Amino acid sequence: MINQLSKASSETNVYKRVYCLYRVSNPNQVDNDDIPMQKKACHLFASAHFGWVIKKEFYEKGVSGYSVSADDRDSITALREAAENKEFDILLVFMFDRLGRIDYETPFVLKWFVEQGIEVWSVKEGQQTFDKHEDDLVNYIRFWTANVESKKTSQRVSTRLKQMVEDGMFIGGTLPFGYQWVETEQKNKRGDPIKKPSAIPEEAEIVKKIFDSTVNRNIGYSALAREINEKKITTHSGTAFKAETIKRILSNPLYCGYLVRGEATSPRHEELQIIDEDSYNKAQIIIQQRAERHAVKNSKEAQQSLLPDVVYCSSCGKKMIYTTTSGYRTDAKGNKRQYVYGRYICPGSALKRTDCKGQGTYSSNKLEKTVIAYLNMCFKMIKTVEQINKMKAKCRRKDKKLRYDIKILEEGLDTHQVRIKGLHRLLPLYLMGKCPFDVKDVSAAIHEEQVLISKMEQKQNKITAERKNNNTLLKAIARRYSYLLECASDFGSASNEQKREIIEDLIDYIKVGKGVGSKYDTEIHLSGTYKEFFSI
Repeated sequence: MINQLSKASSETNVYKRVYCLYRVSNPNQVDNDDIPMQKKACHLFASAHFGWVIKKEFYEKGVSGYSVSADDRDSITALREAAENKEFDILLVFMFDRLGRIDYETPFVLKWFVEQGIEVWSVKEGQQTFDKHEDDLVNYIRFWTANVESKKTSQRVSTRLKQMVEDGMFIGGTLPFGYQWVETEQKNKRGDPIKKPSAIPEEAEIVKKIFDSTVNRNIGYSALAREINEKKITTHSGTAFKAETIKRILSNPLYCGYLVRGEATSPRHEELQIIDEDSYNKAQIIIQQRAERHAVKNSKEAQQSLLPDVVYCSSCGKKMIYTTTSGYRTDAKGNKRQYVYGRYICPGSALKRTDCKGQGTYSSNKLEKTVIAYLNMCFKMIKTVEQINKMKAKCRRKDKKLRYDIKILEEGLDTHQVRIKGLHRLLPLYLMGKCPFDVKDVSAAIHEEQVLISKMEQKQNKITAERKNNNTLLKAIARRYSYLLECASDFGSASNEQKREIIEDLIDYIKVGKGVGSKYDTEIHLSGTYKEFFSI
């Protein structure tokens, strides 16, 4: 094959443009042997083929071919665009699994390049063609095997890490406040000193004070954070303590001497224990009680608000908390009168839970007036009957597309059924000693095809359900239009509770930030269910 290619290239005096792809799934492999090894092997392979010229190389460092879809990989996207623009003739990889290891996706990625007129070559496996029916089976089984190996590797790593934690071994990671990594005399396989966690006496005293202040003095998270910040003490990342920092410390079982990873818990390490288990358990009860009280308080206050669940800070994206403030004022006659007013507060800015630079509090009265005025404007711009008829036509067009998608899926299901039949034809060949694959692999591939068919049937059911919903929408357009006309008529005289229900129906979310002068910078996003009914 190589001699024929060399002869043909020599006779026509042309060269073939080669693009190479190198990939490693583990960032630790980047600077070791993997990427350089792949590159060297591809260069040697290309030099052995007359007329092959490497024009461009793509590097994927720390990208999993098993868990990252081809659509989310920049290199694959760039190669696809280059293939469509006829920028190269050959795609060369060290092994085909560098293209990916997803059994239901990668075989079709490889075949797509071939269908674009690109030759796809592997240093180890040669060229992949699709001249025969068996080529599809070989292509599929190759990536199915790679997918299985990736799953096994992932399971082995997860199981081993779990076992290491349960055996009391340290597996690295970031240590919380109060601990540091120290080197031991033991060496790892690379000859580097093995590290283990150790308590920092000065920080351990601060941790003890946090637990004591919470359990015995019932001091809140924010107050404790302020006390620590006043002493110019920072976290390991150099940032100030926040309420959430205190809560994380109180919730971490490492302070009792236990390493936890997922569902695995180590035996107690006495040398790491800073807090006794009784204090730790009492702190967990207090955390739970505070969370429950906070939820009840928010629920009661939210009932007084017109916008209980839709207001967000435009600076940090955090959901606003509605709260009330009360006090007394003296009127012109000298009488004291109680007042209560509501506020929407940003937990990041007002409560210092993040480094949000936006405004901390917003008057509920002012914000709610803005929203009411916006809705009144929307009600004046409800679409006409003619425009509603256009919406119905749009639904009908969508139904046509969904019917087409179902047809494509049905054709795909037929293809996979044919592939299963082809796999079944390999079984007699195995008995005659003519099958290049082990019967277990063929049987497993048949099972995987059946699983893939099941997935496609599920997708088919999903599209069918979407089509049903679309048709339901078509029938509901008149009803929803009538509801909006009713809302427009009644909104001005509606009670607060009725206004709240209408707002929850019509608005998805509101972003608010500091505006110019006394006005807020407000962004109101209507619900997708009703947005199309307004000419905005």
